[in-house]
Amino acid sequence: MKMTAKTALVAAALAFANISAAFAGSQWGNFPQLGNTQNTNNPPGPGYSTTCESFGNNGVCNQFQPFGPTYLQGMETFPVDSNYPNQQPNSFTIPMNLMANGFGGTTIFPTTGTTALVQAADSISNLIYSGAGVATFTSFKLPPNPMSNQKFCLSNAGSGILTLTAVAAGVNSFGNTPTITGVTPTSIPVATAVGTAGTVTLASNCWIYQAGASNNGIWYRVQ
Repeated sequence: MKMTAKTALVAAALAFANISAAFAGSQWGNFPQLGNTQNTNNPPGPGYSTTCESFGNNGVCNQFQPFGPTYLQGMETFPVDSNYPNQQPNSFTIPMNLMANGFGGTTIFPTTGTTALVQAADSISNLIYSGAGVATFTSFKLPPNPMSNQKFCLSNAGSGILTLTAVAAGVNSFGNTPTITGVTPTSIPVATAVGTAGTVTLASNCWIYQAGASNNGIWYRVQ
């Protein structure tokens, strides 16, 4: 059957409507999700998380989401559209490690006094002490599964000195402990005014991670 211009237009409109409906219904819902970990109990069984994608009769789940990884390593890629006119290719992938310094969340730590162990969690790029008084971390560990080119900073936004008895790298999921290169800070002072009448103190200490085999890389102190 010969397709007329009107028929082609209707077909294109229907196709666009189907695509829009797919995205409106969460096109990527059945993909594994970062941090949505595996459930080994039935149901849903090994290889799937407890997140339900759709329900059947009597509210029984008939589609579970596959479990995803728990952290990023910086070797991933994600698709983008350039949105620039007349550029080829219009769609391409970007390596995750190019975005690493814009990656990560923040943990606020307000506890004063002595804390035996403070472990920065995966996907955290800033841990900020905010206590009203002095604090001591007898053991402080950097995130155990960092991504390559990730920057992590430990900062003092409190009113007292933060003392560090020891700083180490966390043991990653491969059982490896990355190396730390650079002078290990022993304390982080309270931030003071910057200017001719004040003294500049280093209220933040930062490291950048470069991955190695099995994520056994090096944390470089850069601040």
